[in-house]
Amino acid sequence: NKVEMKMIKIFIFTFLFSLAISSNYTDNFDRFLWIKADSMKDQESVDQALQFAFDHDFNKVFVQCRYRGDAFYESNIVPKNNSIKDDTFDPLEYAVLIGHKFNIEVHAWMNTYILWSKNGVQDAAPSNLKHIYHTNKEWTESNIYGKSDSEIDIRETQSKNWEGIYLSPNHPDVNNYLISIFKEVINKYEIDGLHLDYIRFQDDIYGYNNKGIEEFKKKHNFDPLDIERNIISVKYGWKQSEINSMKKTWQDYKIGNINSLLSDVKKLVNDKNIDLSVAVKPEPDLARDRWAQDWLSWVKLNFLDFVVLMNYYPDSTEFYIPTLLIKEDGPQDLSKIVMGISAYNQEAKEISGKIYSSYLEGFKGISLFSYNSIDEKQKENSLWFDPIIDMFNIVK
Repeated sequence: NKVEMKMIKIFIFTFLFSLAISSNYTDNFDRFLWIKADSMKDQESVDQALQFAFDHDFNKVFVQCRYRGDAFYESNIVPKNNSIKDDTFDPLEYAVLIGHKFNIEVHAWMNTYILWSKNGVQDAAPSNLKHIYHTNKEWTESNIYGKSDSEIDIRETQSKNWEGIYLSPNHPDVNNYLISIFKEVINKYEIDGLHLDYIRFQDDIYGYNNKGIEEFKKKHNFDPLDIERNIISVKYGWKQSEINSMKKTWQDYKIGNINSLLSDVKKLVNDKNIDLSVAVKPEPDLARDRWAQDWLSWVKLNFLDFVVLMNYYPDSTEFYIPTLLIKEDGPQDLSKIVMGISAYNQEAKEISGKIYSSYLEGFKGISLFSYNSIDEKQKENSLWFDPIIDMFNIVK
């Protein structure tokens, strides 16, 4: 209600005031930029994106080289994205070359479990029959109602929260497949980091892939769907404590499969001495409970080098709440957390304020989402980015 929101805003104002007095800011405040696959189609688009990063004082970039189960690089495992018209062009190789000439770190941004979605003119299943959507339908996710992602007609309108077709983290073959993809990129390219996105379930109603359920039942001797069907319920003699324990076992199973992927990838990058990072939902408890993305534990257990919060709230009150939630959990090493800030839904002046508060708090740095959104805004107003440049001069 309005009273609660007013109290939250007062609390946040007090929090920020105290922060400005006793800040934990770092001398090594990184400035990341997400560069979407739209800017990886040809040399000209890569040049423009990395020139922008250099001109606007970014020292690190995430270049998207795996979008929807395809490659913006040369792969022996997955097909190349259809938007790359020159078969001889290797977008990731070229991005690394140009980025390093600009003395910018280049991190390979790769989507993990998401496989396909409706996007613009992309309104049907992949045209390339070698796409994993066609070759391994049994690996796709299923929801609590028994519907598999492989059955979805992509041409039809889906629910508001639907993001796309996902591979199931619970299928025993999926993580091994993804490891092979990441290993290929790590071994072939002189990247400075591997940045994983969509390393989560689409929502809490997913995880019911047939093979995944079969493996779970072998280990734990019950079907998690029986809880949802009220077969395992107090009505039939189960104690509530037993039901709660079973729910936790199921949730831990989902979390564990994602943790397993991350642990294995970390071993790969350690051998190559490159950074491993993950884009995460910003509220730690909600990320764990709804998407099985237990990123606060990843930070504490050194499963990765840093996480990037997808904190895309334009409202200042909502934006600062994840920071408060992180601090509620006790002392955290904020130097392993990058604050992701959106550019598509707010103005540069608002962004600059969020950059400054992240700097004062002691986060590792910020990352703006995305170059492509900023480029669109600058086409309308060439001075749009100026407040952010001014702030970068302060937080260097």
